[in-house]
Amino acid sequence: MNKKPNETTNKTNIINTSVDHYYFWYNQAQHLHQQGDLKKSEQAYHRAIEYDPTHSDMWYQYANLQLELENLSESRKAFNKSLFLNLKE
Repeated sequence: MNKKPNETTNKTNIINTSVDHYYFWYNQAQHLHQQGDLKKSEQAYHRAIEYDPTHSDMWYQYANLQLELENLSESRKAFNKSLFLNLKE
C-alpha cells in the first residue's frame, strides 16, 4: 500500500529546510566576516538572501560588510532594506 505524501507536510518540510539553510548561510557569513574573509562573507550573505530576504538584522550586517568593502551604493541599499523590514515588524 503506497500512500501519497501529504502536500501540507511537504510544504512544511520545504519551509523548514529553507529556514535551516538561511540560518546556516547567515551564520557562515557572520563567522567569515569576523575572520576577516570579506569576499567569502559577501558570498555567504548572498546565499542567505536567496533563502530568506526578510530578516532586517541580516540586511544590517550585510550593509556593514558592504561599507567595509567600500561598496557605498550597495551598503546604502542594504541599510534601506534593513530599515524598511524593521518598520514592517
